[in-house]
Amino acid sequence: MAMLELLNNACLTQLRRRQDATAPQEDPTAPAEDQPEKYSMYALAEFVWIHAAPKEEVVRLVAGGGFDDAAAIRRAVLSFADQVGFASLGEIVAGMTQEMNAIMSAQTEGIKDPDGAPSKN
Repeated sequence: MAMLELLNNACLTQLRRRQDATAPQEDPTAPAEDQPEKYSMYALAEFVWIHAAPKEEVVRLVAGGGFDDAAAIRRAVLSFADQVGFASLGEIVAGMTQEMNAIMSAQTEGIKDPDGAPSKN
């Protein structure tokens, strides 16, 4: 997620919006947000590249900080996506989205102690 954040990836932005939408609202009368924007194919390709490409390459390019890093990242992402096949990207992300949804729906809040005793943990 840190690498997605460094690249300002739209998929991470979308995930954060979804998490914020499931968080308790301070003002329940506030209007709901509009429908979130759709992912671009490049954002999906970048998301999959970060998760599936060789880690050494990804970390080197994302953390590089050099003059041509943005162009090098684009070349690496597009080359990787070509190997995977753009048609497969949607399927890969759909599977990852199902897993994220399952994880998000499984998250629970702790049960408060009715006596208000401080936690021993």
